[in-house]
Amino acid sequence: MNLLDVYKELNTETKCLAFLEHMRWPDGVKCLSCESERITRITSKGKTNRKTGKTGPDRKLYQCNDCRFQFTATTGTVYHDTHLPLHKWFLAICANHRIEKGNLR
Repeated sequence: MNLLDVYKELNTETKCLAFLEHMRWPDGVKCLSCESERITRITSKGKTNRKTGKTGPDRKLYQCNDCRFQFTATTGTVYHDTHLPLHKWFLAICANHRIEKGNLR
């Protein structure tokens, strides 16, 4: 995948999360705590900033039905707790990979 492909194919947070989920769990989502495959998708409402009054985006979470552990596709990765959107991360990684290989296409 070259830089232009990444820019075209992974240009939204939803697409990036789907790509990350597929790469992380090719056989389906498993709990990071107990390895259970009994997972429920939940949505957590965005938090409201006390100073500005703005509400952040809703978060897509998984919850294990066995141990109740909540996690996302980014939990335990370099993308966890970042304020940079995933599409920017993917572009930066792709560009860095191209530079390391000496291939600037």
